[in-house]
Amino acid sequence: MESVFSKKDALKMDKDVVITYNVAGAGGGTWQLIMKDGEYMIQPGTEITPVTATVNYKDVKTFYKFTKGEKNGIWAHLSGAIKFDGPNKIFLHLAKIFSAKNTRKDLKGYNNHEKKI
Repeated sequence: MESVFSKKDALKMDKDVVITYNVAGAGGGTWQLIMKDGEYMIQPGTEITPVTATVNYKDVKTFYKFTKGEKNGIWAHLSGAIKFDGPNKIFLHLAKIFSAKNTRKDLKGYNNHEKKI
C-alpha cells in the first residue's frame, strides 16, 4: 500500500479513520488501517474502536490485486469480490489516497507493509 499512498490526499481527510479489512479464505485474516494527520498504519486484529467502515474481501487474491492497484474498488464491488459497510464518502476518498495513479517508483521492491504513525 505504501507504493500507492498519497499523503497529499490523506491530509484532506477531515477526521481520523479506522477501516477494518476482513479477508476470507486461506491466508486471509483481519487487519485495521488507521489514518490520522495524513499518516497511516496497518495492524492485525480489531483492537481499535470505533470503526469508521469495514471492507470484506472474498479472498486473498482479490485483496492483493486491490491493494496493488491492479483492480479498482468499483470493479471489485460490482463483481461481488468486495463488500463495503460504511459511508461511501470514506471509500471514495480512500480510493484517491491509495490509487495506482500514485505509484512511487522509488519504492520498487518495498516489502514492509506496516507504517507507524
